[in-house]
Amino acid sequence: MDKLRVGIIGLGRGRDHARRVAESPRCELVGIADIVEEAAQKAAEELKAQAYYKDYRQLLKAGNLDAVVISTPNHLHAPMSIDCMKAGLHILVEKPMCNTMGEADEIVRTAKRTKRKLLIGYNYRWRPAYQKTKEILSGGQLGKLRYANCTVKTWRAKTYYERAAWRTMWATQGGGVLMNQATHHLDSLSWWMGEAKTVIGFCENLYHDMEVEDTGSAFIKFKSGATLNFMASTAIEGSLAPAYEFNGTDATLSFGMGGLVMKAKDAKEWTKVELAEDGDTSSIQLNAFLDCIVNDIPSPVPPEDGRRALEISLAIYRSSYLGRPVNLPLRKGQRVHGPRKAAKKK
Repeated sequence: MDKLRVGIIGLGRGRDHARRVAESPRCELVGIADIVEEAAQKAAEELKAQAYYKDYRQLLKAGNLDAVVISTPNHLHAPMSIDCMKAGLHILVEKPMCNTMGEADEIVRTAKRTKRKLLIGYNYRWRPAYQKTKEILSGGQLGKLRYANCTVKTWRAKTYYERAAWRTMWATQGGGVLMNQATHHLDSLSWWMGEAKTVIGFCENLYHDMEVEDTGSAFIKFKSGATLNFMASTAIEGSLAPAYEFNGTDATLSFGMGGLVMKAKDAKEWTKVELAEDGDTSSIQLNAFLDCIVNDIPSPVPPEDGRRALEISLAIYRSSYLGRPVNLPLRKGQRVHGPRKAAKKK
């Protein structure tokens, strides 16, 4: 079988994507595009890509691609994804899919119209504990799900934001921790729990001096009737893994640093749930992307899923901005945030 011809747009996290593409026996790394031309040239030489470009549109004009991986600042995801699909290419785009509901709707429409595969880079889904949680919740092993909680403490030093100022601004990042780190968890939770109905959110800056939030909290009511208590922060030190717990009418499921454990409602002891061996989720994700192209099957993380995770983040912002609950779906063009005074410097 001929190798798929893949290009890379953006060399942030894209450097890792480029390495995996170059190492895959299923791919040919055709080109690399980055606004820092020297970085694109160096990466192309190291990974033996055929060409490098300063402008991603030059990569598209070369016309020798099947697919691209997009790993650029958030505000560029939508225009680049749309341009690439219109050029006939399949897309693996880093999370979040985009920054606004209008952009999300246009991406979904373009994917349907062009019949291109688009996979959103939520690689957490391929972690064994995440896969098993999906199996348990979908299989009804907890009974009817009533309540869930998730705490994400993912500390980032000030240097993390100083190295990339785009992460600190609404115009480029689209938000703070909820749009960057915690979008993984909001995607997984909506994958497990279904569509959200009502959101009560609160956002603040506990440590970092920037436009966007470093801490976000929310109560989320799902259409199923289940309620989620959620908190995420880059201002708080915590464990290396997020803490999840799901309470159903028949049993409780919990996982974090201690692995995945389950307890029936009347049981005295917790039971450890056996998991498959961990793998490189980004490599698994790449192979899943290639599979959906080669076999013409649906994307395992389609744009509709990216839209749903985005909508929850934006609903939390809107609720915090308005100071009241917000019902979903959000309407295109609704204002989700206002000017925020930066936190006082410590």
